[in-house]
Amino acid sequence: MLQYIFRRLMIMIPTLVVTTIVIFGIVQLTPGDPVDRFESPENPLTAEERARIYARYGLDQPLHVQYFRWVSLLFQGDLGTSFNWNAPVFDLVSNRIPKTVELAGLSLILSLLIAIPIGTFSALKQYSFWDNTVTFFSFVGVALPNFWFALLMVALFSVTLGWLPTSLYSTTGIAYAGNEWNWWVDHLKHLIMPLLVLTTAQVAAFSRYMRSQVLEVLRDDYVNTARAKGLKEGHVINKHVLKNALLPVVTLLGLSLPFLLSGALITEQVFAWPGLGRFFWEASGARDYPVVMGLLFMISVVTLFGNFFADLAYAILDPRIKYD
Repeated sequence: MLQYIFRRLMIMIPTLVVTTIVIFGIVQLTPGDPVDRFESPENPLTAEERARIYARYGLDQPLHVQYFRWVSLLFQGDLGTSFNWNAPVFDLVSNRIPKTVELAGLSLILSLLIAIPIGTFSALKQYSFWDNTVTFFSFVGVALPNFWFALLMVALFSVTLGWLPTSLYSTTGIAYAGNEWNWWVDHLKHLIMPLLVLTTAQVAAFSRYMRSQVLEVLRDDYVNTARAKGLKEGHVINKHVLKNALLPVVTLLGLSLPFLLSGALITEQVFAWPGLGRFFWEASGARDYPVVMGLLFMISVVTLFGNFFADLAYAILDPRIKYD
């Protein structure tokens, strides 16, 4: 196992190097000039002012020099300085990570708690009314555009009924007079709609995978053998079926970690949730190259480690898998 872990970590190094090249190349090919944000039709920049800004941010250097400078800063833990906010990218990202982890993390936990039992029961009741109902709503949840569902929620619960606030992390301009309970209640009201939008899509996807895998495992010989030995059905399902059916779900869970870091970009934008997804949207619109590249690199790192931890989880769930 230790050899496998070391080998996988070593493989990540060239993968990350290639990733940095791709990220830097894509950002450089993006149309537009980041210096344009410093001028307006009323106050155009002179050639001297434009050259001074280029030199300030190192944009006057050859591309290979810019790339190696960015990579060297990355491996020192420095994501650069934002053009738009004129602050270290790491500090800006750190301020938004807790909000994205709260939203996407709760969504992921709720999705698993709901989807695993629903998908399992649907498989055990194959072609029943329950199974057909779950299948119908799963397809609806997968096909439902997040932005449309989010706007529908706002129109219903905020505009029509007036039950929930439309956006932000909490209500601004209100003094809670030291009463933290009132703040938490207000924050929960802001959290409900974006959490429901994200959870709906994930429950639909996870439940379909879970149903498919449970049906496949139920046909295996060792399940029939366990039943022939007289084991109770609950024991067969919990000890033999679920443990093996969860393997593909673990893969999806590993791939969901980048989603946890980047946040649901569209959902955070619709609800003005101050997380990484909305931050990435704002930075892209402002052509803030250091922020965009820093966030893309962080997502790439989380993706690699997500797959790595998913592979390790396989050995825990299935003793037949050995990494020697």
